[in-house]
Amino acid sequence: MNTSFEKRIERFLQEQPESDAAKIILKLKQQYPHHKTFYDIFDSFYSKIGGIFGTQTLFIENSNKEYYTPYIQFAKGNPVNLPEGKRLLYDPSVPFSEEECYSKLAKKIVYTLLTVKDIEQYI
Repeated sequence: MNTSFEKRIERFLQEQPESDAAKIILKLKQQYPHHKTFYDIFDSFYSKIGGIFGTQTLFIENSNKEYYTPYIQFAKGNPVNLPEGKRLLYDPSVPFSEEECYSKLAKKIVYTLLTVKDIEQYI
């Protein structure tokens, strides 16, 4: 479990409890009661709608550290009609630490769902 991912989702719920984002999060949590983490909940739901998400390791020249950037990928013909293929969510020339990356990933996967017309019908 990545704690920064979990914390970012919990922050949505605390800071914006009446937002569309919070409503989606809570509805997904109800649909997947057997999952113990928000990461697992979103992983299962994205799989259902033909998507995956994750982090990609970036290697910076002259650096001994690993950096990361988040991505989302959707299959061709996915039921929510999002563009197929892998999409980096941030410019890879501005890499993140692993913790930062998972926090940003959590935010982006929720906002991506908000772009889907009638997303509730898929939950």
